[in-house]
Amino acid sequence: MAKNSEQREEALRRSEAEIRAILDTVVDGIITIDHEGTIQSFNPAAARIFGYSRDEAIGQNVTILMPEPDRSQHNEYVANYLRTGEAKIIGIGREVVGRRKDGTTFPLYIAIGEVHLGDQVRFTGIVRDLTDFKRMQEEVLHAQSLAAIGEMAASIAHEIKNPLAGISGAIEVLEETMAAGDPRREVMGEILGQVRRLDLTLRQLLMLSKPWKPETQLCDLRNLIKRVSTSAKEQETFALVRFLFKGKNSVVAPIDPSLFEQVLWNLFHNAAEAMPDGGEIHCTFGQKSGFATVRVADTGSGISPKAQKRLFRPFFTTKTRGTGLGLAICKKIVEAHGGSISISSEVGQGTQVTLSFPNSGNASGMNLG
Repeated sequence: MAKNSEQREEALRRSEAEIRAILDTVVDGIITIDHEGTIQSFNPAAARIFGYSRDEAIGQNVTILMPEPDRSQHNEYVANYLRTGEAKIIGIGREVVGRRKDGTTFPLYIAIGEVHLGDQVRFTGIVRDLTDFKRMQEEVLHAQSLAAIGEMAASIAHEIKNPLAGISGAIEVLEETMAAGDPRREVMGEILGQVRRLDLTLRQLLMLSKPWKPETQLCDLRNLIKRVSTSAKEQETFALVRFLFKGKNSVVAPIDPSLFEQVLWNLFHNAAEAMPDGGEIHCTFGQKSGFATVRVADTGSGISPKAQKRLFRPFFTTKTRGTGLGLAICKKIVEAHGGSISISSEVGQGTQVTLSFPNSGNASGMNLG
């Protein structure tokens, strides 16, 4: 009998060890709470998702993992369920918002089950961080949006571009026949300005529609940016703008110089327009972990959090005039190089754009200009 008892105890220990190993290695967070909402168990995945260690979480109320208004309503919901049996989320998986230890919130999928241990009730929550999934979903929607715009642009380009050229030519001919003081010349100039604006929009649409394969050269990004900034200073738009350069003296990456310059002109113009009374554009350079980075920061008016979420969407603009395609094109150019672009901003504190490019790869030349 003693031997059988030892075997059963050994089997129980092995079973417990297996269950513990599963809970410790599963990719989803697993959290159990009692009927009062007190956390009873907190696996490593849950610790990774929420930022609390196991010891910090156990014994705390589960509402530490929730933002308002869920935080205030949770205990009442559990009490109501235990009293009436009316479930709103138990047994049903759904998307909610989680709160990390540092106070940040994030999209979260949660499925809750109920376990009875004698006369005690336990609730088990299986949670999954949806941050990466949401980001990929947004990227797919963005790509689909660009593809739809590209198809539209390609189909209407011929129908619009040729008439625009004809209108522009006709207006120019009419303008030449008018005397210098003729008031109609101002009207003609306004018409030409609008025609050029339509032509620019069409050309940008066509740029979004075509696939790009950059003709890369090994270039020093600092030298390129200094060259573009020197040209910018000659334009009236940048009369009150000062360029400052920080960081490494040489940052090399294989890029297409003409496409990179196009990105720079767009970023510099956006920065200048955010500083109508003048200001500074700070260009900072660095190289780390196989990537070359360039940060372009201005001291302008900044961008609201709501607008920041839509900056790379075609036709979205914070300007009174503009096509809303510039940043979408910049994003496409950077990503065609295998790089990334991100924007951070605070209203009244300026805007910072970070470009990141792989600084190794197959370069078609060794021009360090």
